[in-house]
Amino acid sequence: MKAYREGLTPREQLTKLDPGNTTWQNNLAYSYDRIGRLLYEQGKLDAALKSYRDTLTISEQLAKLDPSNATWQNDLAHSYSRIGEVQQRQRQLDAALKSFRDCLTIAEQLAKLDPSNAKWQ
Repeated sequence: MKAYREGLTPREQLTKLDPGNTTWQNNLAYSYDRIGRLLYEQGKLDAALKSYRDTLTISEQLAKLDPSNATWQNDLAHSYSRIGEVQQRQRQLDAALKSFRDCLTIAEQLAKLDPSNAKWQ
């Protein structure tokens, strides 16, 4: 956790300096996701959910910027899935179902785009 948090600060600073840099945005989203995962494993569900929502915000922006970028679409689906996992553990079942359905919608689109991609299938 310490290493992820130490890496987070420079990534946040870089994205503030150049918000249009999609690589830096993607790296920041990755940091939020990794921190969220550790918080989830520690049982700190509210903090994990916040971190995952920070990831989701960036993932949504990137996916809207380039809807044809399958990696960013997959990252967006992943964000919805992570949020759904937390909501499920928090017994927010209606919210979890919506998050999982949002994930499924994107996953189905990706699977149709490339039927040979085993990961997306």
